[in-house]
Amino acid sequence: MPVVKLLCIMSLIWKRKNPKELIFARSRSSGLTTVMIIIAKYSMSFNEELDFFYLTGQESDAVCPVCGADLAYRDSRLRIFRDYGGHKSHILIRRLKCSCGRIHNELPDCLVPHKHYACIVIEDVLDEVSTPVDLPSEDYPCEATMERWKSFLERNTLRVEGILRSIAHSLLGYSEQLLLSGVSLVGHLRGMGSGWLSVLILPIYNSGHSLQP
Repeated sequence: MPVVKLLCIMSLIWKRKNPKELIFARSRSSGLTTVMIIIAKYSMSFNEELDFFYLTGQESDAVCPVCGADLAYRDSRLRIFRDYGGHKSHILIRRLKCSCGRIHNELPDCLVPHKHYACIVIEDVLDEVSTPVDLPSEDYPCEATMERWKSFLERNTLRVEGILRSIAHSLLGYSEQLLLSGVSLVGHLRGMGSGWLSVLILPIYNSGHSLQP
């Protein structure tokens, strides 16, 4: 099966309901007590009185990406996010608890774990749609921030390649040929165009893995 089709299938699966049979199949090696999960089905609204964004329409049957148990609502907290030009806003995100003791921060797929800027802003920098040349217009983050994002991708690329191959092999039933292939899944994903970063992040975190910030 072509790599692009594989990546599309992988993304669509985790945009549904984090199927328990897929969650249970992964390793239980994570020792984290706070875990990120990414959601793709939601609506975002703005509370003008309290000055923050909030989400509605999330799946009510979320499960723990580490142990597969059902998650229950615990509380909500405000999280900073920035758009083009560095404009700062706040978004109210849910925290979900699991019987295994882990707390899960539920992020919309327009955000990247441990990053304040919106996913599309980071993606444009990684694809060099936005460059330091654009800084005089004050439409973009500073040059140092851009370099940190590029470093983030560079040091995580091998990890991402390994995780995506592991997911495809152990959870989706692909042959060992994919594991040994020299084809860059990240490269193919970036070639799919706008939105590739959120497609990459979603299956990684929703299968209980994570990236180095």
